[in-house]
Amino acid sequence: MNRQQGLLSDSALENPEQDQFGYSSFAENIADTISIRTPADEFVVGIYGQWGAGKSTVLNFVEQNLEERSDSPVVIRFNPWWFSGQPDLINKFFSQFRAGLDLEDNRFDNIREKIATLSRGVSKLPAEAVGVPISPVAKGVADVTETDEPELGEVKESISEALRESDQQIVVFIDDIDRLTNDEIRQMFRLVKSVADFPNVTYVLAFDRDVVVEALEEGERGVQNGDRYLEKIVQLSQHMPIPADNSLHVFFTNRLDAIVGEDEVTFNKTHWQTVYRHGIDPLIETPRSAIRLTNAVKTSYGAIGDEVNYVDLIAIETLRIHFNDIYEKIRENKTRFTVRNHPNQGKDLDHDFLWENYEKPVDTAEMLLSYLFPRYSRNEISPWKSISENEDTYRKRKRICHPDMFNYYFRQTVPEGEIPQEEFTSLKTSAQDHEKFAQILLDLSEQEGKSGRSRAYNFLKRFQEHSREIETRKEATLGLFEVADHLVQVDPRANSLDDGNIGLLFQTVYSLIEEADKPTQILDDAISTSHSPYFGAYLLGLLSQEHGEYGGTERLERERLLQYEDICDLRETWVNQIENQASRGDLADVDRINLVLERWRDWGDSDDAVEWVRRYTADNESLIEFIEYFLTDVNASTGETYEILKLEQIEPFLDIEDVESRFNTIDDSGLTERQEEVVEIFIQAQSLEDPNSLEGWAFNRDR
Repeated sequence: MNRQQGLLSDSALENPEQDQFGYSSFAENIADTISIRTPADEFVVGIYGQWGAGKSTVLNFVEQNLEERSDSPVVIRFNPWWFSGQPDLINKFFSQFRAGLDLEDNRFDNIREKIATLSRGVSKLPAEAVGVPISPVAKGVADVTETDEPELGEVKESISEALRESDQQIVVFIDDIDRLTNDEIRQMFRLVKSVADFPNVTYVLAFDRDVVVEALEEGERGVQNGDRYLEKIVQLSQHMPIPADNSLHVFFTNRLDAIVGEDEVTFNKTHWQTVYRHGIDPLIETPRSAIRLTNAVKTSYGAIGDEVNYVDLIAIETLRIHFNDIYEKIRENKTRFTVRNHPNQGKDLDHDFLWENYEKPVDTAEMLLSYLFPRYSRNEISPWKSISENEDTYRKRKRICHPDMFNYYFRQTVPEGEIPQEEFTSLKTSAQDHEKFAQILLDLSEQEGKSGRSRAYNFLKRFQEHSREIETRKEATLGLFEVADHLVQVDPRANSLDDGNIGLLFQTVYSLIEEADKPTQILDDAISTSHSPYFGAYLLGLLSQEHGEYGGTERLERERLLQYEDICDLRETWVNQIENQASRGDLADVDRINLVLERWRDWGDSDDAVEWVRRYTADNESLIEFIEYFLTDVNASTGETYEILKLEQIEPFLDIEDVESRFNTIDDSGLTERQEEVVEIFIQAQSLEDPNSLEGWAFNRDR
């Protein structure tokens, strides 16, 4: 991952050669006006622009342009925001003004002393005397007598006369006025208007006009019309130019591209063009807004870049930066945006809760939400309708709308139990060697994943989505078959909607061999060399359903994975493996032996299967164990779970009356509690008129 590039600074540019937005020519025009066209009296230039538009950069460009001229003025910089909250802002201004006139030739020394006198006097005056509103705290220091005021007027006039005679232009840049408090903003403008209105002094003020107008009109001492007040002070008003055509777009997208560098990221150009045009571009109005968003993306990418979809990451970070209230509500309501078949689906999932008490324009937010979460929709006419994606691809493409991916984006880390992308890529590569692949799957099965599953389950969920990308299909299939029965045992079926590893294994193997050159040969090798008879029986049973067997609907020939003759050959291979295990004496160790025995009876010599069961159940302990294999958990409407036994599944292998006789005469003193339960369930099944009736089982169990 590209982690070398740091965050972007929001500092103003110093050199016009660094200009990317066409501001340098704008600054040059202002410098020309100041040098050539301003009168000898005080002159005020106002540069208007919203926060982050680049006003400070323009001031720097103007200053450099002026200093490069042969008749360059004396330049003084004052940033009142540095002193915001301090009691005497005007005194701070005069202190900076005096410092700016401290030149090597000492020509302003006399003026500097007079400015110091004026500053001391003004700082003692009641604020109302210079037209400045005063706070209760500051009012206590205004204790000078009225006889001092004419003397200050004489001092100010003396300064004005000296500056006029010097014939030296002085340019004072005042930035960040709009960041001050309302009282401080009024102080700065009354300072320029009434206190420091000296000849040969040009003020260049940079601020957000809307913010300043509101501040000027605010409160009891506010002016009636802020716009007119500004017009009386500012002789030349200039609005920040719109960035040069496409420059802000290039600035923003270049930085997004630099974040990923040479990394291979999940990025769909078509998706990005739509997301950017409708959901992000309208919000990138200034260089600062571009920097702010790219820094947010950079930080998140550094934490989880490999794990997520880059377009989704940019989009959700845009929501976080510009619509934080909406972002927080989404984070707290995962199921409303990701889970299928939500109970509120018929009510548009009640997404209106996002907009309660929300006053900002929401068009761009709705566009981003419609892309990020396809289940969200308040507008049938949406640019995302043309995007061809579905729930099967969301996880593979690392989309935030998939339940497994949602937490990545909001936790800024890989959720516990999940497999990071770098590790997943390495594990996927191991499928080139079936022995190595099988060992890795075994290792993962011993590691705790999320939601009570192993990490092998989490890996298989992702691997089956990428199975068509695997070139070594045979090696991968052999590896899966080698440990399939173990994986099924580690992560068993949880309910009708979650069949654990068995479903993932089938889907993965099916995808691997679907486009293989010799799928039958791959399966034959896998079945004949593996130690997973249960999975082999399960897979061949499902493939048989494509031909109408085992309750399946017969498919058209072109839709079947294998020909029926090929399936019959694979069944024979599987039966040979079972017979070998039976002769070795380890068939009883097979997990879920009930299905294995049923398929042995169906596909091989039924007498062989029955004879093996007869020998195996010769003692009562093994008989009970055998019966237990056929117990099934069922859920009643009351929410209770019952174990039931369907005798018709046992009848092909054992004489039911003989089993009943053995259980009636069994010495239960040596049985474990579980063994007693199995015997009781068998006897209960015998007593029911309809052993398949859940109500009958519940009634008998509750008596």
